[in-house]
Amino acid sequence: MMATTSFRSYAVVSLLLIFFIRPSISIYCDEDDCYDLLGVSQNANASEIKRAYYKLSLKHHPDKNPDPESKKLFVKVANAYEILKDEVTRGQYDYAIEHPEEVFYNAARYYHAYYGHKTDPRAVLVGLLLVLSAFQYLNQWTRYHQAIDMVKRTPAYKNKLKALELERTGAMPSKKKGGYKIDKKMQEDLSKELELQIKGAEKPSMWGLLAVRFILLPYTLGKLVLWYGFWYWRYRINRTSYSWEDASYLTRRALGAPSDSWEYLDESTKKDLIDRRLWVKTNLESYLSEMRKESKRRSTSIPDLVVFIVVGVLVPLNDNLEEDSSNSIPRVEIFKGINFLGRDVIPISDKRLSRKHLSLTVSAADGSTQLAVEGTNPVVIRSQDQRKKLLSREKLTLNDGDIIELIPGHYLFKYKAFNSVKTRYSPSKQKRPLTEGVQDDSPTQKRLRQVHEDEALARKLQSEMNDDFQDKEISVEAIRNFKATKDKIPLTFRLMRVKGLQPWANTNSVSIGDVIQGNVLVAVLSNYMVDLDWLMSACPTIKKIPHVLVVHGESDGRQEHMKKNKPPNWILHKPSLPIAWGTHHSKAMFLVYPQGVRIIVHTANLIYVDWNNKSQGLWMQDFPWKKQDSPDKGSGFESDLIDYLSALKWPEFSIQLPQLGNLNFSSTFFKRFDYSKATVRLIASVPGYHSGSNIKKWGHMKIRSVLQDCVFDKEFRNSPLIYQFSSLGSLDEKWMTEFAFSMSSGVSEDKKPLGLGEPLIVWPTVEDIRCSLEGYAAGSCVPSPQKNVEKAFLKKYWAKWKANHTGRCRAMPHIKTFTRYNGQNLAWFLLTSSNLSKAAWGALQKNNTQLMIRSYELGVLFLPSSTIHAHAFSCTENGSTAENNYFGPTLKTDEAKITKLVTLASPHNKKTDLPDVITLPVPYELPPPRYSSEDVPWSWDRRYQKKDVLGQVWP
Repeated sequence: MMATTSFRSYAVVSLLLIFFIRPSISIYCDEDDCYDLLGVSQNANASEIKRAYYKLSLKHHPDKNPDPESKKLFVKVANAYEILKDEVTRGQYDYAIEHPEEVFYNAARYYHAYYGHKTDPRAVLVGLLLVLSAFQYLNQWTRYHQAIDMVKRTPAYKNKLKALELERTGAMPSKKKGGYKIDKKMQEDLSKELELQIKGAEKPSMWGLLAVRFILLPYTLGKLVLWYGFWYWRYRINRTSYSWEDASYLTRRALGAPSDSWEYLDESTKKDLIDRRLWVKTNLESYLSEMRKESKRRSTSIPDLVVFIVVGVLVPLNDNLEEDSSNSIPRVEIFKGINFLGRDVIPISDKRLSRKHLSLTVSAADGSTQLAVEGTNPVVIRSQDQRKKLLSREKLTLNDGDIIELIPGHYLFKYKAFNSVKTRYSPSKQKRPLTEGVQDDSPTQKRLRQVHEDEALARKLQSEMNDDFQDKEISVEAIRNFKATKDKIPLTFRLMRVKGLQPWANTNSVSIGDVIQGNVLVAVLSNYMVDLDWLMSACPTIKKIPHVLVVHGESDGRQEHMKKNKPPNWILHKPSLPIAWGTHHSKAMFLVYPQGVRIIVHTANLIYVDWNNKSQGLWMQDFPWKKQDSPDKGSGFESDLIDYLSALKWPEFSIQLPQLGNLNFSSTFFKRFDYSKATVRLIASVPGYHSGSNIKKWGHMKIRSVLQDCVFDKEFRNSPLIYQFSSLGSLDEKWMTEFAFSMSSGVSEDKKPLGLGEPLIVWPTVEDIRCSLEGYAAGSCVPSPQKNVEKAFLKKYWAKWKANHTGRCRAMPHIKTFTRYNGQNLAWFLLTSSNLSKAAWGALQKNNTQLMIRSYELGVLFLPSSTIHAHAFSCTENGSTAENNYFGPTLKTDEAKITKLVTLASPHNKKTDLPDVITLPVPYELPPPRYSSEDVPWSWDRRYQKKDVLGQVWP
């Protein structure tokens, strides 16, 4: 994991340096050739170079030739001579001429030769240690004397000094105020006798200085090794009982108590804690459980009666704006203070209504009522024949007679304010003062009121249970119920297995061994980062494959390492990148079997941490060979696939397949398979400037064109969007609008556009990274700098990574997903390698006639479709390949049903027998909670001093 982190840091720094450093030759003599400036050949010896320089200097020296151009030429000639007269710099220059592609290496040698230090590194180290030690001592001395001066001004110190002086002199204290004063000289002498030890500002000591500790480092390490050896010998081998000091240390460490806190405990308490042997995990858990129970018992108190003041009521209305007489929705009383309204209060099962949908705050001073939208969906206020739409976090003053639409056009309530004050009573665990003017009641009235309150409480609990119990039962550990049957595997995707999670969190998840299996004849592994050593150890099957093509995006240095360590039958290919700062970022596998081909699109690099520690996703489907006697109808999936593979331009090679003989392996080879049963659409990006008909083939323009041809349910009109990814590019508001327009494409059943959706960005906070399975190290795979993350306009988009239902709150996301949703229903869902960046998705140019893309990307788009039941086709299982599941384009027949895409939290998740419901294991919760004021989005180039779960800081 550390190797991956350092490699990524090196790659980023290298790219930045290459961007700012000029070409490797021009850093020596600008755009000129040093040999041409002196008029000599590259094979000239030192004397020839010297003679040429003297000749030119006499001709162009400013003292002899006043021409300004001659002066400039003299400076260039002098610079060229300085480079060529020294054998070392001349050799570096010659190497740069022969290897102009090694920009970074040549630039590093140049700057090291001219600006590198000439001092012995040992002297530099000694000097640095001495300077740091001097600053360290000065800092300690300053802090100590500042603390001493503050203590000397306190009354406690003066009283102690006075008592010491009286003890020395034997004088009697004066009873008059200020009647006894200490002489300044005596005060200085007495203060030396008082040893002041102040925690955090100890007296400076030479032994604590950095230089001294560095010198004593071998002694310290040796002492530490001896101590550990003694401990191991005494307590592990000889099995002797722990001494009092060692048992105290173990107990203190188990409780996480500082040493000074431990010292303040009395001996009996220490002995009791040591006798419990808290360094044993079970004993510690039992002790902590007892402490929690005791704390809970002490905090339990008898509820007191609290009086609330009712200032108004919300009256439910029907469509005719008349009071609803059906009693299906009760009136809602409004009290002084803050009132939260939502599904916790109003018995409405519509999931668009959140539990805390809005708040009404009634001021105690002037009685005004302020409405604030707390949920993600908007609220409409009708006031004096005007309708005003309030978005999340917006506020408005509510007047008597105003009408509230909890969901625009639905669930109407009229606000009525009371002129006189009413009171309501409720039991509470906290004591609160009664409202003025409320008198004590008789015992009969109290008893009747208590019965009324109990009945009201019972009705409220029953309403909450009916409304929420099913949701909670479904949401908690919802992935337990995710069962992708064989016939539905191509219709959904699966999460990858994560080490360190509870077993239920890995239900129906996959690892690399579940994907690459069986009799594979040819494998194409397309990825960004590839660790060959890990890949072959994690998946031994891959060693047996006769032909393996690795399409990668590794750097040149890493590519050389791969060439040296790859098996002889493996071919490496890095696609060309015509536009700077692009990369090959796609993550896919194409496995050819005797029965057909398996296509896998996923989100993980071929490295250990991505397949074991991150939240990742994977889709795959098997396709049979085309029948020779069947007509070649083609499909959208096939054309998209061939276009993408053709853009990779890998070197063609020959393969030997049973029954087919010797074949040429190129992108057109994949036309031999039948993709008519493909369940998804491919959304790819390839670098270049795309215009004309090609503009709709790639990037966000591709998904725009696909969605424009789709018909969705009416519930997805103006529904929100989710962007979830692991790296954020340098964005602006104009491009975000352009991207949202593509993601909002599509029409409803009545042919009306769905409308622009409000996007949210699901992104881990600093605290999420700190508390993750890997601690701060997980942030290396969320590589976005502070300048990209902390742009002001992005604040309205941030939403938290919350994944309790899949058990992946601590498994940081490397998965990339984009979706449009309403509640737990999905209009569409995209699993892709694309992060949110212009390089991945493309940016429109030249008045929207050209799309510029820098990188290769690949993803799969899940859409509602029609279903016909059949048997599943598999390349790795025995069975008939003639009958396959058919999940093709929508069939316009009475028997065809449109599939419904839902999340794990949907009630349909448990109903696996519903053929028209497809469950997608979206790893994060919908709707995602927005950032609070305390949440900070993660950026990997900031310093974080608060230690993570592994005790580390960042970087």
